[in-house]
Amino acid sequence: MGTYTLDGNHRFIINDYQKQRPFSNILPGIAGPLGIPMWVFYVNRGQAITSFGVENKDHPLMEFQPANKAYQLTPFTGFRTFIKILKNGESAIYEPFKAGAWDREQYMRIGLNELGIQEQDDRRGLQVEIQYFILPQERVAGLVRIVKISNLAKEPVQLEILDGLPILIPYGVSNTELKEISRTVEAWMEVVNQENKVPYFRLRSSLGDTAEVNPIRAGNFGLASVVYRDEFHQLSAVVNPETIFGPDTSLSFPVNFQDLSWSELKKLPQIAGGRTPCAFFGHAASLAANKSFTIYSLYGHAGNLELLTQLAPQLTSPVYLEKKRKIGNDLVADITRPISTRTSAPVFDAYCRQTYLDNMLRGGWPVHLGTAEKPMTYYIYSRKHGDPERDYNAFYLAPEFFSQGNGNFRDINQNRRSEVWFDPRVKDTNVRSFMSLIQADGYNPLVVKGSRFWIRP
Repeated sequence: MGTYTLDGNHRFIINDYQKQRPFSNILPGIAGPLGIPMWVFYVNRGQAITSFGVENKDHPLMEFQPANKAYQLTPFTGFRTFIKILKNGESAIYEPFKAGAWDREQYMRIGLNELGIQEQDDRRGLQVEIQYFILPQERVAGLVRIVKISNLAKEPVQLEILDGLPILIPYGVSNTELKEISRTVEAWMEVVNQENKVPYFRLRSSLGDTAEVNPIRAGNFGLASVVYRDEFHQLSAVVNPETIFGPDTSLSFPVNFQDLSWSELKKLPQIAGGRTPCAFFGHAASLAANKSFTIYSLYGHAGNLELLTQLAPQLTSPVYLEKKRKIGNDLVADITRPISTRTSAPVFDAYCRQTYLDNMLRGGWPVHLGTAEKPMTYYIYSRKHGDPERDYNAFYLAPEFFSQGNGNFRDINQNRRSEVWFDPRVKDTNVRSFMSLIQADGYNPLVVKGSRFWIRP
């Protein structure tokens, strides 16, 4: 297999991706007309995701890092997976996608709307597959992470697993505060709602040096469930890094997890305030030969805890998240359909679709509202191209329905003026696609004073 290939689904495959020259990229951040977008950046190091959040750099779940730091830090402060292998009364910690582990087969799969990585360790007989995508068409913003662990050996294996983020930034901390006074800011941090297995991360109050102190209701969150033996259940969370890493403040090795079982570890008292939290979810399983289990996790942002509590039952459902995965992929496929190309060169076909998507993000996707007498075109999904290599860009994705972001005048006009070349019927096509997408997700059209709105029944 070559270093760079294309699979049958037009996904770009990078073999041994951590050995290749470093690069950075983005997930599109398209959450649908009635969804809340997230910005997500990734690199070809560690478990890929280097930073993500809502709105802009000042509202992260993972701190924004310029490219040079992202290439260094992602394997350590990005997503981590610790697997304890129990055998003959002894245990050993295995960390897939670990920095410097060159003796394992690793792949990165880049699709239009999602990202996947895979590691196969023949010596341990384990395979780990991870998929990422943005949660579409929902009232909260979220990054979905699916982790599938398979036993490739000919005999059963006993495993305990911790999966998640060693650092999760509570809502209310700006990029400047993270860079300059992160120790001081810890005094305001807190995690609530652990008893419901959906930890909610936020500051207790505003940080400004003013006479008026305001409470913070919005928050970041994490939740996870596991599909095991054809059943699923919600997983418990660990929010105190010391519970897992013990005295290792570098977060390099899970000292306590090595010494304690998962059942013992999750019973330890956790300090949920006054320090930078983590978000790990644990599970213990016995895997027969050629069997697997899958962890579905969601890391996101909600406007208030009441909304998150209301949505939690469906957000923890693997069936629901798989449905959302299909909706997101169908949405991007529909957006890029005007340039769908079929030639004798599949690489060229995929390039056309990817380029069209990238350009659309600069100029936005037109949605035609109003009436025939008073038409109004509204552009959604637009964003200034911010990524770790363009660390100077003050990108912005509005955390609201019909979201649109900022952009340079030149960039926007370059892209919008070329729409009719791809689809002269852009108005009718977008109206049909927009209405079918909304109605398929449970919304009904409502006409008020000549304008269309969409409401849940």
